[in-house]
This record gives sequence, structure tokens and C-alpha cells, in this order.
Amino acid sequence: MANNIQPICTFHPHRSPIETIEINSTSYDQTHNILYAAAGDGFGCYQWDLETMQLLGTFGGANVGTRCHSDYLHVVKVIQDGEVITGGEDGKMVGGGAEQGHNGITARSSSTSGFMTLWHLPSRSFTSGCVTLETINAVTYNPSLNQFVTGGNEGRISYWESCWTKRIGRAWCSSPATYCLNVSEKGMMVAGGCGGVLDYFVDHVRASRFTC
Repeated sequence: MANNIQPICTFHPHRSPIETIEINSTSYDQTHNILYAAAGDGFGCYQWDLETMQLLGTFGGANVGTRCHSDYLHVVKVIQDGEVITGGEDGKMVGGGAEQGHNGITARSSSTSGFMTLWHLPSRSFTSGCVTLETINAVTYNPSLNQFVTGGNEGRISYWESCWTKRIGRAWCSSPATYCLNVSEKGMMVAGGCGGVLDYFVDHVRASRFTC
């Protein structure tokens, strides 16, 4: 059955004559029916209108007028009401609305390892942050555990208190590097990365794995 699945539409970033452009992260704005994509090029974050299937524009990249990031983007997340958060290889997290030039909040880490920050978006205020043992590739929130979960380049995921000041525990993954984490409403989580394997977690325990 899976072999019969066909894409409805394909979206392409601006073409480059010297490299293949990576799409590192996507996020969907349900209110405005817009798809955002964080790309590994100088244009940064792309916006596609899913009603017309047309590219609305780009923002946040080094080639865009309102330069927020000086390097490639790795993550984009729609929070609410057009609020967009992006993170990139320049060590910056930038938040705000794409219409306002994406200039809301900016955080930069001087750590040579990983670094996490927690922000209160309505007030644009920094809440807490900490240095981690590994470079962070993915982060999500598990509502059933009231914990944040991060994945990096050490083949393990980490569980954190909701204030992000204390690591509660770690669990091994099948992939040496974790790039994505997704949690269901009931707290079940899937972790994926390099190696073509998805790990399925219930609470803090890896329950099963799936090979892609």
C-alpha cells in the first residue's frame, strides 16, 4: 500500500548552480494555510501558500534584505498567530513575524557545545537557558511528562525539566545523530535521524524501532 502513495504537490527552493539545497525543517501555519521551510541556502526561510501552491517569499537569510541569520537555517517552528521561530548554524535563534521582517527576539550562544534557551514570546523575554553536552539538532515538548526532549549528535535523546535547568535522564537511539522528534497528544514519541531508522518511545523507554 505504501508504494502507491503519490505526492500532491512538490515545492522547490531557489535553484543553485553549485549545490543541492537542503530543506532542514518544515512547519505548518494552520491559521493562514502557509507552509514554512528552513533551507540550507542564503535565502533562509521559505513561505508557500498552500491554497495557490505559490511561493510567497523568503526571509531571515543572508541574501535577504532583513538579514537575521548569517548562515544556513536548520529549524523553523510556527508558534501562534504568524509567530515564527528560526534557528541556524550561526548559533542564533530568531523570532517574530515574517511580515515584520522577523526581527522579534534574538538569542546567541557563545558555547562551543550545545545551548538551549527558553523564551516567553508575548513579552519577548528570556526565561532560562543552559549549556548541554551535545549539539542540539531537535527539541520538542512532551505534555504528558511535562518535559522537554532534545536530540543531538551522540546517539541519545535527553529529557529535561520544563524550566530547562536540569537534565532528568537520557535514552539511546538507533541513529548516531537525531534530527527530528515528534510527540503525540498522549506522550508517545518518534525519533529519527541518519541511518534510516525510527525509534518509538513510550515515556522514557524505547518500545520499538522501524526501518525506513
